[in-house]
Amino acid sequence: MRSWNLAKTAILCTVSLACSRPPQTQSLLSLVSSDGRALAKVLPKAETVLLLVYDPADCFSCGTPIGAWRTWESEAVGRAVSLVLTRPPSPMERQKLLASRFEPLALLENARAYRTPAAFQVIAGHIRDSGFGAIGIASLKRRMTPSIASNGKAP
Repeated sequence: MRSWNLAKTAILCTVSLACSRPPQTQSLLSLVSSDGRALAKVLPKAETVLLLVYDPADCFSCGTPIGAWRTWESEAVGRAVSLVLTRPPSPMERQKLLASRFEPLALLENARAYRTPAAFQVIAGHIRDSGFGAIGIASLKRRMTPSIASNGKAP
């Protein structure tokens, strides 16, 4: 019985840690890109910026595909989507990136400590929400996209 309680506690702690936001989330915007610019300084000037942080090996079409974020961006004025990579892409990864037709905003080699793929909602220069992994990013997309009310209009 005691080992069962210990096992439940261990599982609960593991799930809690896996789903929690990294403590350094706000410091992401202060990281410096490979060309010496602070990430916060190179973000697009938009009301809401969705910042995608990917390792080039991450699946660009899993969870919420980049195309879905581009659609979200085009649905309203004041939205922007930016991609940041945590390392330089290999030649094969570069081909996949070119196929997605999404130019990375920056290369943050010092961001390897961040779990990828990740998405961050940045409003007025501050991270307001985030999602990690394919499921977390899809959840963030749902939170950022207004639902259609029964009358067919967004709330």
